[in-house]
Amino acid sequence: MSEESIKEEIVRLIDENPDQWIKAAFYSDEKVKHIMTSLYERWEKNDSRMLPIDYATLDELRQLYSLAKKYSRLDTGTAMRIALGSELPTPTQRRESIIDKVIKVLKKALFPTRLSL
Repeated sequence: MSEESIKEEIVRLIDENPDQWIKAAFYSDEKVKHIMTSLYERWEKNDSRMLPIDYATLDELRQLYSLAKKYSRLDTGTAMRIALGSELPTPTQRRESIIDKVIKVLKKALFPTRLSL
């Protein structure tokens, strides 16, 4: 893919995506934020001519494109959780959460609290 076609595809997958949560999730990604900060700096140094994405290196475009593909495939609920900063737990985190709940129930059963009057 040429640089121009990568740019067009990023715009199509993210900026033209009708799901605003997809857009929000993409732009809340730490890698995307880092790249976009650099692009805006370059863009401003060049008197804000063209678009910020026009100042991206091929490597930055490839990274953005890869992330754009990833985020464009998300369902709205997942994108919303990511954009709001509450990503889905990993399988390990879910397992730990279940273990924590079991331990809490066992503690209550084995060591009931006394009522104080």
